Amino acid sequence: MSMGIIENGAYKQVAGNVPLQTTYSTEETKTGATWINGKPIYRKVYHDVLLDGPNSTEWYETNVPVPADIENIVELNALRQWDTTKTTRFLTAGAMTIRANPSDDYLRYMWMTGTTYHGYYDIIAEYTKTTDA
Repeated sequence: MSMGIIENGAYKQVAGNVPLQTTYSTEETKTGATWINGKPIYRKVYHDVLLDGPNSTEWYETNVPVPADIENIVELNALRQWDTTKTTRFLTAGAMTIRANPSDDYLRYMWMTGTTYHGYYDIIAEYTKTTDA
């Protein structure tokens, strides 16, 4: 099976791993990848976001604003910070849903299991923007 990337609007076959930018920053960065519509994918990390709402079927706002120029959310992940050691682990699958709708002013979340994982999280957003042609 061949692998490829889209570079400068053209498909390019590559051998081995696809070379993507793997920087995780609180500043918006381009990942080096493009979405199916050809637009560049951006990544931004929102650090130390407190998620402490009760376990329920309601959406709770965070203090993370949803940028007005987001077009498509490609990926949205959360890493939990453990206590004072600040060691991270991936959030247990199915424990929480995070949403970032352009119609929302702030990121929202809902706990999906009987147990809540209150604490500080790093939220990693990858997205395309309406401002790219």
